[in-house]
Amino acid sequence: MGVFMSFRFTSKTLSGAAAMVAFGASLAAAQSGPTSTRRIPISKEAGGEVSTTTTTKTDTITLYKTDTLRLTNTVT
Repeated sequence: MGVFMSFRFTSKTLSGAAAMVAFGASLAAAQSGPTSTRRIPISKEAGGEVSTTTTTKTDTITLYKTDTLRLTNTVT
């Protein structure tokens, strides 16, 4: 009991598949952009100097807030 399936390929299906493969190949070729043959020179401005002075800077702010509550009760 074997089930055999037959696929029918029409010329429209084959031409569509060929067009999709060609389109994918053109996209892959377009992604590899041109490479430059001229080098861009890069150099440091300061010659690699390192600062040896250490400065301490306080970055904490202390906020004191006082809430006042007054009760006005008369006891008789």
